[in-house]
Parts: sequence; structure tokens; C-alpha cells
Amino acid sequence: ISLGGLSLQVGEVPFSVDQEWHDCTIDLPQIGVINATLKVLNFYETTLRGGQQSLRIGCQFVDMPTTAQNLIQRYIVRMERERKARESGLG
Repeated sequence: ISLGGLSLQVGEVPFSVDQEWHDCTIDLPQIGVINATLKVLNFYETTLRGGQQSLRIGCQFVDMPTTAQNLIQRYIVRMERERKARESGLG
């Protein structure tokens, strides 16, 4: 997740590039819930750690309100803090 959009891991391809999904609900743990419109930008296969194939789609936020952007920013900062704490042995 970023301020511009997010990537999703999916099991099949129920979408097309430029398709928009309206009224999506995204739960940012311990931060809050945001509603968003997502626009599909691309899709691609990746290989997971166990060697399993996975399909990922890249989505862009469409007309994201400032309040939702603020929640996303808080979530990103929180996740980064937790990651740094784990790496330094504090978490």
C-alpha cells in the first residue's frame, strides 16, 4: 500500500486493465477503515517463497479524499516503525 495505490494477491483474473472497483473497503489495522475506488493498472505473476505461482494486480486509488490519505500515511509510518523495531530486536 502507498498513497497512490496498492497491490493485491488474487487467485484468478476477474478483472481487466482500466476497470474500476467502486466502494471498496480497506481495513487498516489499529488505524481505521477507508472507502476507496480502485482502478486496475496492471497484473502479473510472481513466485512466492515456497515456489508457488501467484497472480498480483496493481491498483491506483481514484479521487482519494485527504482524510483517507492521512489514514494511509499513518498506517505506513506505523508499519515502518514496527519493521525497524523488529530488525533492531526491540519488537
